[in-house]
Amino acid sequence: MNKPELLQWLQMQNQQWEALLDQIGEQRMDAGGVAGQWSIKDIVAHLAVWQRGLNAHLQAALRGEPEPPPLWPAHLQADDEVNAWIYAARHASSVREIVNESREVVQQLLAVVDELPDDARIETIHHEGRDYYFVWLGDQRVQPGEFFDHLHNDQIRSCVAQRERASAPVPGGGSPPTEPRFEQTPGRKGYASTSGQIPADRLHWPARFQTSRDGGTDPAYPRR
Repeated sequence: MNKPELLQWLQMQNQQWEALLDQIGEQRMDAGGVAGQWSIKDIVAHLAVWQRGLNAHLQAALRGEPEPPPLWPAHLQADDEVNAWIYAARHASSVREIVNESREVVQQLLAVVDELPDDARIETIHHEGRDYYFVWLGDQRVQPGEFFDHLHNDQIRSCVAQRERASAPVPGGGSPPTEPRFEQTPGRKGYASTSGQIPADRLHWPARFQTSRDGGTDPAYPRR
């Protein structure tokens, strides 16, 4: 893959993301119970904040600058702590504000990727039938499309599809299927589905493919 192809892929992913948001509709994004107490709005805010940080990291690496400070208080180290901070910081925001923020960070990402040198090394990793793309800048490997690769998007799609099936008329007057609800499982990251649609360990982007400085595949790298 080269830079124009990466940009084209990101733009295509963004179009699909926008179509999903249109399918959901802003009026449904504030309903809780998609992932524990989180609503779709909360998940979008979570993705947007992480992507904003990744954009800053990518831009700094591109320009040979020091790694920027985190967007959250520096004493927060564990992903669960950071995610709780993001939830608290963004939960009171309106759906429109969160959606606009997600669009802003995607446009920022496209602008940063457009700054890449034309001969930038872009690595493709095949995993479970999907391709994931990583940009190498010196000794740093960055995953620019994490916003779209992150499995929260699959989580949202699954929940939306099942809620639509639950609201559809049932032939013969039977009971509609139970709406999916994702509840946090104590002692581990991720969420377990009470209806079994998505295993808890698949709700987050596989840890071994997270951004890496050494090019290794570290299974202990934190999930988000």
